[in-house]
Amino acid sequence: QKALSFFGALLVVPIYQVQVIVFGILCGAIFFNELHALSTAHLCLFFVAIAITICGVAVLSSSMGMKHCLKMHMIVRRQLLVMKAINALLSHAAAAENVTTTTTSPPSQSMLISDAD
Repeated sequence: QKALSFFGALLVVPIYQVQVIVFGILCGAIFFNELHALSTAHLCLFFVAIAITICGVAVLSSSMGMKHCLKMHMIVRRQLLVMKAINALLSHAAAAENVTTTTTSPPSQSMLISDAD
């Protein structure tokens, strides 16, 4: 459920499906001792077939994952640009407020005393 909150179903479901299939094949092969009856060539082909299945889903999911990654990158980039613009506006407003405060502030007590001497 957590993966579906971050990624779409087209990315998550095939990955979990491959995990279930590979886990089921390996557990069945180990539990029923099916690997013992295979010749060396068939055993190699068995593991190559599992590797091809995993690689195929990895390639498919990486292309979908890259699309999602690029989409998230653009969203984050837009948010950073908005935050920079807001920060610039706030700092500009604070600088303008400081200028008006210093030009219109009444003289301090120390300034009045030093002028009298």
